[in-house]
Amino acid sequence: MEVILQVDKNTQKPKIIICTPKRSSYFDDLVNKIRRMLGEEKINVKQGSDYLSFKISDIERIYTENHNVFCEINSCKYKLKERIYEMVDLLPHDTFFQISQSEIVNRKFIDKFKLTSTGLYQVILKNDVVTYASRRCMYKIKKEYLK
Repeated sequence: MEVILQVDKNTQKPKIIICTPKRSSYFDDLVNKIRRMLGEEKINVKQGSDYLSFKISDIERIYTENHNVFCEINSCKYKLKERIYEMVDLLPHDTFFQISQSEIVNRKFIDKFKLTSTGLYQVILKNDVVTYASRRCMYKIKKEYLK
Protein backbone atom coordinates (compact mmCIF):
# COMPACT_ATOMS: atom_id res chain seq x y z
CA MET A 1 0.00 0.00 0.00
CA GLU A 2 1.22 3.44 -0.86
CA VAL A 3 0.88 6.29 1.66
CA ILE A 4 1.03 9.87 0.38
CA LEU A 5 0.99 13.17 2.28
CA GLN A 6 -0.08 16.02 0.05
CA VAL A 7 0.36 19.61 1.26
CA ASP A 8 -2.06 22.09 -0.30
CA LYS A 9 -2.15 25.67 0.99
CA ASN A 10 -5.67 26.12 -0.39
CA THR A 11 -7.10 23.30 1.74
CA GLN A 12 -9.11 24.68 4.65
CA LYS A 13 -9.88 21.43 6.42
CA PRO A 14 -7.56 18.38 6.35
CA LYS A 15 -9.07 15.18 4.98
CA ILE A 16 -8.02 11.58 4.53
CA ILE A 17 -8.95 9.77 1.32
CA ILE A 18 -8.44 6.06 0.70
CA CYS A 19 -8.46 5.00 -2.96
CA THR A 20 -9.03 1.31 -3.59
CA PRO A 21 -10.22 -0.70 -6.61
CA LYS A 22 -12.96 -2.39 -4.53
CA ARG A 23 -14.45 -2.21 -1.08
CA SER A 24 -13.26 -4.79 1.46
CA SER A 25 -13.50 -5.47 5.18
CA TYR A 26 -9.82 -4.53 5.51
CA PHE A 27 -10.46 -0.98 4.28
CA ASP A 28 -13.71 -0.68 6.24
CA ASP A 29 -11.77 -1.56 9.41
CA LEU A 30 -9.02 0.89 8.45
CA VAL A 31 -11.58 3.70 8.05
CA ASN A 32 -13.10 2.83 11.45
CA LYS A 33 -9.67 2.86 13.11
CA ILE A 34 -8.85 6.26 11.61
CA ARG A 35 -12.19 7.65 12.80
CA ARG A 36 -11.55 6.33 16.31
CA MET A 37 -8.08 7.89 16.32
CA LEU A 38 -9.59 11.23 15.36
CA GLY A 39 -12.31 10.87 17.99
CA GLU A 40 -15.11 11.46 15.50
CA GLU A 41 -17.09 8.29 16.10
CA LYS A 42 -20.09 9.48 18.03
CA ILE A 43 -23.68 8.38 18.11
CA ASN A 44 -26.77 10.40 18.95
CA VAL A 45 -29.28 8.79 21.30
CA LYS A 46 -32.61 9.82 22.75
CA GLN A 47 -33.56 9.84 26.42
CA GLY A 48 -37.10 11.09 26.91
CA SER A 49 -37.25 14.31 24.89
CA ASP A 50 -33.51 14.98 25.11
CA TYR A 51 -30.88 14.01 22.55
CA LEU A 52 -27.42 13.11 23.81
CA SER A 53 -24.15 12.28 22.05
CA PHE A 54 -21.83 9.47 23.17
CA LYS A 55 -18.70 7.82 21.86
CA ILE A 56 -19.46 4.57 20.06
CA SER A 57 -16.80 2.84 22.17
CA ASP A 58 -18.91 3.54 25.32
CA ILE A 59 -21.83 1.42 24.07
CA GLU A 60 -22.15 -1.82 26.03
CA ARG A 61 -24.86 -3.43 23.89
CA ILE A 62 -27.54 -2.63 21.33
CA TYR A 63 -30.81 -4.57 21.23
CA THR A 64 -34.38 -4.48 20.00
CA GLU A 65 -37.33 -4.36 22.37
CA ASN A 66 -40.98 -3.90 21.32
CA HIS A 67 -39.95 -2.94 17.75
CA ASN A 68 -37.59 -0.21 19.00
CA VAL A 69 -33.79 -0.22 19.07
CA PHE A 70 -32.04 0.64 22.33
CA CYS A 71 -28.46 0.85 23.48
CA GLU A 72 -26.98 0.60 26.95
CA ILE A 73 -24.28 3.03 27.99
CA ASN A 74 -23.06 2.91 31.60
CA SER A 75 -26.02 0.59 32.34
CA CYS A 76 -28.49 3.30 31.22
CA LYS A 77 -30.97 2.62 28.42
CA TYR A 78 -31.19 5.01 25.43
CA LYS A 79 -33.31 4.86 22.30
CA LEU A 80 -31.70 4.86 18.84
CA LYS A 81 -33.28 6.03 15.61
CA GLU A 82 -31.23 3.55 13.52
CA ARG A 83 -32.38 -0.01 12.90
CA ILE A 84 -30.27 -2.93 14.15
CA TYR A 85 -29.05 -3.86 10.64
CA GLU A 86 -27.89 -0.26 10.11
CA MET A 87 -25.97 -0.41 13.37
CA VAL A 88 -24.18 -3.59 12.24
CA ASP A 89 -22.79 -1.67 9.25
CA LEU A 90 -22.02 1.46 11.27
CA LEU A 91 -20.15 -0.16 14.17
CA PRO A 92 -16.50 -1.28 13.94
CA HIS A 93 -16.40 -5.04 13.33
CA ASP A 94 -13.31 -5.52 15.46
CA THR A 95 -15.12 -4.17 18.56
CA PHE A 96 -18.75 -5.30 18.21
CA PHE A 97 -20.31 -8.75 17.75
CA GLN A 98 -23.78 -9.44 16.49
CA ILE A 99 -24.90 -12.25 18.80
CA SER A 100 -28.41 -12.61 17.39
CA GLN A 101 -30.75 -10.94 14.90
CA SER A 102 -31.84 -8.58 17.64
CA GLU A 103 -28.66 -7.87 19.62
CA ILE A 104 -25.11 -6.54 19.23
CA VAL A 105 -22.59 -6.47 22.08
CA ASN A 106 -19.32 -4.63 22.61
CA ARG A 107 -16.46 -7.11 22.85
CA LYS A 108 -14.74 -5.24 25.70
CA PHE A 109 -17.86 -5.57 27.89
CA ILE A 110 -18.12 -9.36 27.52
CA ASP A 111 -17.14 -11.20 30.69
CA LYS A 112 -17.66 -14.78 29.49
CA PHE A 113 -19.61 -17.18 27.32
CA LYS A 114 -21.39 -20.09 28.95
CA LEU A 115 -23.04 -23.12 27.38
CA THR A 116 -26.26 -23.99 29.21
CA SER A 117 -27.57 -27.52 29.76
CA THR A 118 -30.24 -26.88 27.10
CA GLY A 119 -27.62 -26.02 24.47
CA LEU A 120 -28.10 -22.25 24.51
CA TYR A 121 -25.10 -19.95 24.71
CA GLN A 122 -25.25 -17.37 27.47
CA VAL A 123 -23.30 -14.16 27.02
CA ILE A 124 -22.51 -12.68 30.43
CA LEU A 125 -21.47 -9.03 30.36
CA LYS A 126 -19.23 -7.31 32.90
CA ASN A 127 -22.21 -5.37 34.31
CA ASP A 128 -23.85 -8.77 35.15
CA VAL A 129 -26.38 -8.56 32.30
CA VAL A 130 -27.09 -12.03 30.91
CA THR A 131 -28.22 -12.40 27.31
CA TYR A 132 -28.25 -15.23 24.79
CA ALA A 133 -26.47 -15.78 21.48
CA SER A 134 -28.11 -17.54 18.57
CA ARG A 135 -26.56 -20.73 17.28
CA ARG A 136 -26.28 -19.14 13.85
CA CYS A 137 -24.07 -16.37 15.22
CA MET A 138 -22.00 -18.59 17.53
CA TYR A 139 -19.82 -19.92 14.72
CA LYS A 140 -18.71 -16.38 13.84
CA ILE A 141 -18.38 -15.42 17.50
CA LYS A 142 -16.14 -18.39 18.30
CA LYS A 143 -14.00 -17.69 15.26
CA GLU A 144 -13.62 -13.97 16.06
CA TYR A 145 -13.60 -13.94 19.86
CA LEU A 146 -11.29 -16.92 20.37
CA LYS A 147 -8.63 -16.01 17.82
